[in-house]
Amino acid sequence: MHKFDPAGAPRPQKLRSAQQLGTTHRKLAEADKLRQSGKPKQAIAICEALLNDHPDYVGALHTLGLIHIERDSYWQALSCFVRAAMLNPNDWTILINLANVYLGLGAEEMAARTLEQTMKLKTDDANIPATLGRIYENQREYELAAECFRQTLELDPQYKGAANMLGSCLTHLGRVEEAADALTKAWKRDPTQMSLLVTLSQLPAPVVKIDLPSAIKKSSKTLKDNDPMTLARVQFAKAWSFDKQGNHMAAWDALLEANAEPARRAVEHHEQNVRYRVQAREIAHKYKPQKPKGISAYRDAPISLYILGPSRAGKTTLERLAAEIDGVKRGYENSILERSVRRTSQLSGLLTLDTLVNLPLELDQRLGEIYLDELMDRASGAAAFTNTHPGRIHDVGRLASAIPRTRFVFVKRDRDDIALRTFMKHYSANTNPYAYTVKNIYDHIDWYYEMIDAWLEKLPDTAICIDYADIQTDPQAQVARIAELCGLAPPVSPLPTVGDDRNCAVPYLEFLAAARAE
Repeated sequence: MHKFDPAGAPRPQKLRSAQQLGTTHRKLAEADKLRQSGKPKQAIAICEALLNDHPDYVGALHTLGLIHIERDSYWQALSCFVRAAMLNPNDWTILINLANVYLGLGAEEMAARTLEQTMKLKTDDANIPATLGRIYENQREYELAAECFRQTLELDPQYKGAANMLGSCLTHLGRVEEAADALTKAWKRDPTQMSLLVTLSQLPAPVVKIDLPSAIKKSSKTLKDNDPMTLARVQFAKAWSFDKQGNHMAAWDALLEANAEPARRAVEHHEQNVRYRVQAREIAHKYKPQKPKGISAYRDAPISLYILGPSRAGKTTLERLAAEIDGVKRGYENSILERSVRRTSQLSGLLTLDTLVNLPLELDQRLGEIYLDELMDRASGAAAFTNTHPGRIHDVGRLASAIPRTRFVFVKRDRDDIALRTFMKHYSANTNPYAYTVKNIYDHIDWYYEMIDAWLEKLPDTAICIDYADIQTDPQAQVARIAELCGLAPPVSPLPTVGDDRNCAVPYLEFLAAARAE
């Protein structure tokens, strides 16, 4: 057994002749040629023979890892690239492939860490910040994602999808003017990109500076992809365009067509969601308030401020105003809870979990400690850190019992307005499965409001409810209520102007009523 030499003496290595170096290199080139010609078994045999004789042959590890990636054999690929990175930690090509393996295994945090290291070594490859940006976007770290996509476009202004993803992230951040600017610049460079127009169409009309109907019509003629979901996205864009023109009947017809395919695909997921709602309703009504225990060391932790409501209710608008309170930092739809649950389950010897409802109650103290450690890191000295993830409505009681200094602001809005804007929204895959039929949307809103009412009754000292209409008529008063809830001073300066989308459903009320009755 070899022992570590603190003096740093190198381990003796056998002398290798020029002939041996040439032979191994030729064999590796042959293996890579076989890999590229679709003969993986022969390529694997050569690489494994080389590694049997030369375990530190980085080139063979790299080629063998690529073969396993191409065969979706990520665990085998992981072994290759971890060993290669161990032997050559500064090779950016190895690190990129290692990050791709982590992504293939669903290990996004490790992939992100690896790519962050890679960006320091390779600063001119647009693929690196683009991939890192996608990871951040998936984790709902929209500020980090937006910065990555900006870097991507600086390196390659034509990078496919980067402008659209930048626009999407900026929209999540409520920075719609910047989103429109980024999307419009990208569209002018390539007017055939329908995806840019789809995202642009869902921004407020005043920030869109192009003739959207004409652009959509022209771009549709160049569309070669007949995938049903691609065509559905086009219909969503047309619906918004018609709506902004005041052609409500055409907009509604486009919406019916846009939602048909997503509704068909979402049936099973929606049924699961309905079962989950029943469970959440029972938990809410049976909940008995209790204070977090055994976490006295975190007395000075930031307030965890959850701003919750159905999709399209105005959470982002309210969060933007709440951030005007001195000491409040925006967290957007942060995934801090999922990460904390995952770490808690893993450290407790359980199967890896990411939903709070599955975590045993006896682990609440450990969960609280892990959550607060991460919260303090993310809050960076702020007095309160917001979270607008609408799915947290399921977890309100558990959060109140496990996490000290948790506060809740619920947002309600006119049901018809929410229903219309939800029906007009093109959601990403596997999210909001209720959103594609009008009846399901109203059922979801009714359930969500029932949950809000239950939590308000159970948590009168730590939860308030704000109506979207009141945000528009007296925003200063509503922000003052949030400040009082958190024990902070309300802002004295005028609040920023936010969009007013009240009564958007009025031209569609007959359509909504008929669709709801079907």
